[in-house]
Amino acid sequence: MQIQAPGFATDTRGEVKLGAGASLRLDTKLDLGRPEWNVLVTAAGTPRPAQAPATSEVHGRIRVGGNIQYPKLIQRTDPVYPEPARAQGIEGSIVVSAVIGTIGNVVSAQVANRSAPPELAEAALEAVRTWQYEPALLNGEPVEVVTEITLNFRLR
Repeated sequence: MQIQAPGFATDTRGEVKLGAGASLRLDTKLDLGRPEWNVLVTAAGTPRPAQAPATSEVHGRIRVGGNIQYPKLIQRTDPVYPEPARAQGIEGSIVVSAVIGTIGNVVSAQVANRSAPPELAEAALEAVRTWQYEPALLNGEPVEVVTEITLNFRLR
């Protein structure tokens, strides 16, 4: 059995067997869905040969309710491509897991892909921590949400 609602993560409960005329009541709490953003950061330079893609581990906060309005990005500071990384031909994708607070500020941010180049990771975090959102609303009330932001650093 799967329980789904727009704006929420799907809850899978496994198999349910009911006989003819039987009824079932199931109370559940669904996790709030996770909004995601992708940003491309470019600079002039020659890229190094590609490396194996990094994996990320992101854990979300749980919220419940019915009427969801996702946060809206209203002010974004673009990351600055670090000069040492550009000079060395370092490229990469930085996945940032950020908590957007009830007033729309970034409460916390951390790099989710552990093998990210440190100089790119720091530039990504420095920028994302300044971003401002209209907060997420759950049943009309502001709530904290976790979002995933991918910042792609590419040389051209």
